[in-house]
Amino acid sequence: METSLAYLGQPVAQNDEDAINQAIGNANEATAIERLEQILTSTPGDCGHQCREPRQSAVRPAKPELVEAGARLFLVKVINKAGVTARLVAESLSALPVFVQSDLSPEPPKKISAADTQDRWMDLELYDKDPMSPRLSGLPLEYRILQIYSRDQGTLRRDQF
Repeated sequence: METSLAYLGQPVAQNDEDAINQAIGNANEATAIERLEQILTSTPGDCGHQCREPRQSAVRPAKPELVEAGARLFLVKVINKAGVTARLVAESLSALPVFVQSDLSPEPPKKISAADTQDRWMDLELYDKDPMSPRLSGLPLEYRILQIYSRDQGTLRRDQF
């Protein structure tokens, strides 16, 4: 995850990286996991949302401030009690397409209204390229990187994502 965050332009702070490496080196696995969770949960940019799968959830402890015409990265803490290994998907009504591909009809039906395009102000993507995986690992706890591109400036409301 550290490599992916650096590649995406938001590297982990040096003191957090040092703390992560120290936790990984701890011989007591339970203590190491607890310390890693503390470090990652306190990292600026954490966010998350309830998953559709009732035995999966994510938490939202951070300020979800967005950048106008730019992208922000957020860590999503996935609590996966069921051991699901499916692909994690981020969805929002605000991230639906603002256009429809033409079917070459001379009188195409209007599928997206002006109000729809106003409400569709963001794009969501879970970063799942190497070294990240597109599928969940099945571990009870893992973190994912969520990229949110915002057309507008402001604060993300929980009901918008």
